Amino acid sequence: MNNKREQYSFNCTSVIPLSACVGGKPMKNPKSRIHNSKLVSALACAALTLLILWLALIPAVSAPSGLGWDKLNHAGAIGVVTWLAYLSFQQRGRAAQAAFLYGIALGVLIELLQGSLATGRSAEWSDVAADLVGAGCVWGSINLLKRRKPAIRPGNGC
Repeated sequence: MNNKREQYSFNCTSVIPLSACVGGKPMKNPKSRIHNSKLVSALACAALTLLILWLALIPAVSAPSGLGWDKLNHAGAIGVVTWLAYLSFQQRGRAAQAAFLYGIALGVLIELLQGSLATGRSAEWSDVAADLVGAGCVWGSINLLKRRKPAIRPGNGC
């Protein structure tokens, strides 16, 4: 009976990162799962970046309306690409800042290209401001989530 009590005590106090668990059981190699999720995030970030660039640079007449308000389109698209960039950079130091800078750089690049290419579009500082809002909301959310203390869950360690 004492043996079961020790086993129960060990399971309730052991702390295994959630990323190391699949289906309630510890993984054999949790680093491979982290690597795969970073790869998926990086590919999704690259694909979304290319889609945003294409949508921003096609002639204005053939562009879809998106969310119905241009500034909301900018904030939403840059916010999502900033979040994906963060997930791609997550294991590196200052990932939130790097992702924020990536989102802002993409927004500024789009406006520079719109101003210099003959696509029937024009560069607008208000679009850059909307990009700042989208990237800033994600950056702020990341920092708030990082400050939260993780909950310790009793059970089998996962």
